[in-house]
Amino acid sequence: MKILKYIFDNIEEWCSGFFFCLMSIAVATQIITRFTGTSFMYTEEIARYSYIWVAFFCMSMAEKRRAHFNVIVFTIFLKGRGEAALEFIADLICAFVFIYLFYWSIRFIPFNHVNLSPAMRIPLTCISASLTVGFFLSFIRRSYHAVGHVKQIAKGVSP
Repeated sequence: MKILKYIFDNIEEWCSGFFFCLMSIAVATQIITRFTGTSFMYTEEIARYSYIWVAFFCMSMAEKRRAHFNVIVFTIFLKGRGEAALEFIADLICAFVFIYLFYWSIRFIPFNHVNLSPAMRIPLTCISASLTVGFFLSFIRRSYHAVGHVKQIAKGVSP
């Protein structure tokens, strides 16, 4: 069970790191091969699609670390349970937005199944799956924070 928790706690870092390295290698390869006069047409697509995956994994990573922009104007006036309750409401709203976007990203996947990338000829479903994964992980992370705020409200502890 500890192994699954460790994997789940670090999946964004590993995947975003992998895709960032893949993107960097593709861009470096493209730069080097352009100087030799024989550029590969695959490297531009690899870099672009890796960037998309990095963006959605990093969105989830920011949710996990609570690094997204938050409006704290109202929490300045509240302390204890009030502050935790307000943050819980914000987490709940964001969680619903993520689950809504997750639903529509699933509905979007079949539309890209017939489209193929120009150079590598892979289905663009592989790329649109990044939306689904990113929104789902962000929903899980935001829901986890909402549960933490419920515990804080129950204990009366300030966040």
